[in-house]
Amino acid sequence: MRFLQVLSLLLLSFQAVAQDKVVLVKVNPIKGESTVTVLSNLAKVEEILQEGFVQKGYKVLTKAPVSEPTQGGNTELFLADAFIYQYPGDYPSITLTIRKDGRVHSLLHQTKKLFTDRQAAMETLAREIVKEIPATLNQEMFLMPELDNLLPHHIISIYTATSGAITGSYASKYTIEVKPTAGKLPAFMIAGAFEEYLSNCLDFNGYRKAVKDQPIQVEFEINSFGFTHIQTIKMPEGVKDNYKEKVKAAMEALPLWDMAAGQTFKGVLSLGVKK
Repeated sequence: MRFLQVLSLLLLSFQAVAQDKVVLVKVNPIKGESTVTVLSNLAKVEEILQEGFVQKGYKVLTKAPVSEPTQGGNTELFLADAFIYQYPGDYPSITLTIRKDGRVHSLLHQTKKLFTDRQAAMETLAREIVKEIPATLNQEMFLMPELDNLLPHHIISIYTATSGAITGSYASKYTIEVKPTAGKLPAFMIAGAFEEYLSNCLDFNGYRKAVKDQPIQVEFEINSFGFTHIQTIKMPEGVKDNYKEKVKAAMEALPLWDMAAGQTFKGVLSLGVKK
């Protein structure tokens, strides 16, 4: 019996060593009306996170080389999302989640209380958070976070409460609807929270009245690795084209989607404001 136990442990150890840990890393800056997030160099933060995962023994894939094969008997594919944000009157913050097969196995959070430059603060937070990345994940254990766990507040004051109430009243009037054109929309990383999350990312400042009369139409697709790609953006009549950048910023903040093997999705996202 003792021999069999030792043999089993050796086999498990061999499998753990032989198995490649592959991770997709995505940075999601939240730049909606309810935030004052500044991230002038997203690529730098992404680079810091990638290096952190490499140091912990992961093979990192990003949006660019994502077409290379990653599925196989000895490959574990994890999804890592870094949520970058700052509320008015609050601190620059980062939350890092690591998922596999629809389950969150790690949720890390860092905030910077003292800072002079917000981009530098975000880079510092990224360097701090990668130190906490687990080299191995207990996949028998998983978390069920809510949106407040991803994007928590840190300072409660009259200013932050007033600011939050104003922007919250805006967000409560947003209309968000997805119409599939090919495939089935995969589950969002927090069940039932897609609309609420996206509301935090939207900024209709400057063209709110226009989207009340005619919602924005965004044709998009989700590839088999869970990255969202914009196909076209149709803005309301009379709205300047440069407002498309706000829509792109909101879509850029979408985390990786949990996709079944070979699954893809295409749809039209309607974004508006209640009359």
